[in-house]
Amino acid sequence: MAVEEVNLPLVKGGPFLTTKLLGTLGVVGAQMFVLDAVYRRAYGLGGGPNDRVSSVLNLLYVVGWASSAVALRRLRATGRGRAARAAFIIQCAGLALAGFVALAEALDLGAVTTQPFYFVLDAAWPLSHLFMLAVGALVRRAGVWRGWRRLGCFACGLALPSYFAALPLLGEDARFAFVALVTAGFTLLGIAVRTAKEVSR
Repeated sequence: MAVEEVNLPLVKGGPFLTTKLLGTLGVVGAQMFVLDAVYRRAYGLGGGPNDRVSSVLNLLYVVGWASSAVALRRLRATGRGRAARAAFIIQCAGLALAGFVALAEALDLGAVTTQPFYFVLDAAWPLSHLFMLAVGALVRRAGVWRGWRRLGCFACGLALPSYFAALPLLGEDARFAFVALVTAGFTLLGIAVRTAKEVSR
């Protein structure tokens, strides 16, 4: 039996909260990133501050991302040890901060968004994307998934370095390389968790 076919016990999430649903939310959330890029280009936002529509799209993107993260943990795709638990906690913390930033912008909470610490919170966005490389490394080490199922995490993690590498050549158009890699990565990850067979304890 191939390693990726091994079914690992899961923490029950009830009849509604299944990995299929979480994976679907992950796929849908990934498309919000594309919609945001299209919207920003159409309205000339470029790399400037988000408006409310862009912030809502970013918040939905984070919800989809978090859904895939929860599914990865439930499937034990990153392993069962302390490293896997620590990675999940770090990931949840980063996504919570990124979600808070998007929510504060969507609600136009000037009392929050104008504070110096807000820029520290905003760093959760790029750092969380980079951290997907660590998640991908754990997935590879755990050996639960093989082949294409491993690619999503690495694509997401490599998106930011690829953006900076392409920046001297493409200028601000390098953003589209970032958007393409992130969207492809999280779509692939969502499909991977959606199609994984779950087994209750």
